[in-house]
Amino acid sequence: MEFPEDIWQHIHSLMPMRDAARAACVSRMFLRFWRGYPSVTIDRKILASSSQQGIRFWTEDERGKYILTKAQQVLESRGSSSTVVRSVKLDLSTCQKVIVSATSAGGLVDCWLRSFVKPGIEDITLFLSEWDNNDYYYYYGHDCLPEYTFPCSLLSDDDEKITSLQSLSLSSCGFHPNEGMTTLLGCWKNLSTVCLHRVAVADEELGFFLAGCLALERLTLSCCDTIGSLKIPHALRRLRSLRVRSCRLLRTIESGAPMLATVWYDGWPLLRFSLGGALETTKLEVRATRMGDVIQYAGAKLPSAAPDLETLVLSTVYERLKAPVMPDKFKQLKHLVICLGRSTVFCAGYDFFSLACFLDACPALETFVLRVTVSRSSVTTLNSTNIINLKPITG
Repeated sequence: MEFPEDIWQHIHSLMPMRDAARAACVSRMFLRFWRGYPSVTIDRKILASSSQQGIRFWTEDERGKYILTKAQQVLESRGSSSTVVRSVKLDLSTCQKVIVSATSAGGLVDCWLRSFVKPGIEDITLFLSEWDNNDYYYYYGHDCLPEYTFPCSLLSDDDEKITSLQSLSLSSCGFHPNEGMTTLLGCWKNLSTVCLHRVAVADEELGFFLAGCLALERLTLSCCDTIGSLKIPHALRRLRSLRVRSCRLLRTIESGAPMLATVWYDGWPLLRFSLGGALETTKLEVRATRMGDVIQYAGAKLPSAAPDLETLVLSTVYERLKAPVMPDKFKQLKHLVICLGRSTVFCAGYDFFSLACFLDACPALETFVLRVTVSRSSVTTLNSTNIINLKPITG
């Protein structure tokens, strides 16, 4: 049976990149399709598998050079194809630091990005090699900066802006959009997912960037040690998930996103934490480690800030608890889950019955769950997870 060429091209586009490249080596038709392959992945798994003869005995430097050489061959084999690449992933995290330096590979990485990042691109992933422990930067004086900076200008170099981008993931590089780059306005408007890991970005730069991400749904920040204050504008009405982990200098988180439903924080104590005064979500989950006042904040602020809440999940570790002051009531809240502790030091001597004030503040409450974790085994009060089904009291 003879299939039309467009069907073969669709089949080729669904093949893993390694298989698609191999097919292009034995067929002129597949070679044409390869030059328009919609997804480009350059990483150790694709370009230097463990089955490569002798590679397991190579040094990291030798592996890195091999990957860079093969990546350049991939770029050259595609020629000057005008086909839109929807997804590009450059993972050089296993290469030695010297290989991905500004003087040696920086220009090469730029070349790869400029070859594939064109109007129609939807997903950009760039992972560079991480710093060694002995020269890892803490940014207290901004003395040490990443050797490579993501070129924001490539999104607006052409006459037509790149506005199709939906996902951006960066690791171990600099990221410096600023208000002086007026050509970037509008480039982020369709971004729905942003993940920054070990990325050097200033508070003002991050604020400028987020202000343009009007379609953002998920934001993840980890080990970004230049950030001292995270402020999320009210304009991000689609933002549902915020995850922040191990950002050493971060001391303030302020969100105005009205539909935020999940907040995960694992880091150092914050001086200020606020979810704004106009949450429209009906379900909210806040999980925090070392934040210090999750229960207090929820009791004091959320009844007025989130009047439509029907489900609330609070999880806190290493918090010195006391009965929260609750000036208002959760009028719509039906399901409440509170998870406490991780160590015996946390639980010792605490009167968990002081949390009963939440029951008084929730007239419509149907289910209340209290979980307490001690050490590495899950141990809860009364030797079980307390799930209380509450029936409305009438009369």
